[in-house]
Amino acid sequence: LFYGPTGVGKSLFADYLAVLIQEGYPHEGLAVEPGPGLILDWEASREEIHERVKAIQEGLGIEKGSGLRYRFCHQPLTSDIEQVQRIVVEEGIQFVVIDSAAPACGGQPESAEATLQFFAALRSLRITSMILAHVPKNASEKTPFGSYFWMAIPRSVYELRKVQEAGSDMLHFGLFHRKVNTGRANH
Repeated sequence: LFYGPTGVGKSLFADYLAVLIQEGYPHEGLAVEPGPGLILDWEASREEIHERVKAIQEGLGIEKGSGLRYRFCHQPLTSDIEQVQRIVVEEGIQFVVIDSAAPACGGQPESAEATLQFFAALRSLRITSMILAHVPKNASEKTPFGSYFWMAIPRSVYELRKVQEAGSDMLHFGLFHRKVNTGRANH
């Protein structure tokens, strides 16, 4: 799970990682296990994702078109899980990006029940997942917005923080490893 405030670059970073995995393209010290991917999107449009993926590929010098799959989502994952399971099986999907947690769990991320149902549905896919989540407004402790289970259930949790000069097109962000189930999180 990757979390941070709005505008920190979570979706862009997820799309970047998805391209690396989809294309089997190691970059900047990131080794990847290639495999077909699927973006489950509750926030943008097919066109926006396509343009972002295309720009990432061009920036990396990847000439071929991506086979990265996209699905526009408008209902909780639990309500759509049978269709998503079918896509995963039929297309041999090996990883999925969930953008983003709150609408994917039905707009009730603070509900333990909705969060647990979301994770049960996601687990039924039996593939690697990357979940994007927001942070609560005006919270002193920066954690994913919602139920404690957004921190407890994922195997690994990263906080994203950005630094961007006013008017600049350059975005710098840091990843802070806040939780891992095996090993040590590197803060």
